[in-house]
Amino acid sequence: PWQSQTTASINAEYMGIYLSNIIGSDGCKMIFEALRSNFHLEILNVSANNIGPEGLDTLSDVLTENFTMKALSLNENPLEAMGAMYLAETIERSLSLGFLEINNTNVGPEGACLLAEALKLAPSLMYLEYAHNHIGDDGAEYFADTLLNKSVLTYLDLWQNDIGDAGAAELGTRA
Repeated sequence: PWQSQTTASINAEYMGIYLSNIIGSDGCKMIFEALRSNFHLEILNVSANNIGPEGLDTLSDVLTENFTMKALSLNENPLEAMGAMYLAETIERSLSLGFLEINNTNVGPEGACLLAEALKLAPSLMYLEYAHNHIGDDGAEYFADTLLNKSVLTYLDLWQNDIGDAGAAELGTRA
């Protein structure tokens, strides 16, 4: 198991890191802090690591300082609405993030609202996978509004989000 007193140092010029070891928020916080000074990292996949809102808060801080990050995958982490808030802040400030996967993260309609609003201001995000997050018709309406007001986003995956006829109609009329 990951020990909280362990220090992490990542000095190599990595282009991408793929980490899926269920190391939790504490372990990820240490890795994220070590990445703070790595300006070569373009891809970070930390799916299925049990990262909660606390770990995402640290990642958000690091990513706003990293101007080379192009792709981020946070699938299957319990981000919830609070994590969506931290992620929304990152999306708004990132000048390089173009690809984001946040499938099955339990953010719900409240998180969908935060992320959809952030997408309106995101200067570079073109690809968003946001499946299995139970956003319902309300969440679909938030994203529909974003699609109407966001020219950079070219791909949005809302598969398996409990979207009914009303939400589908909103997406269809505004997309």
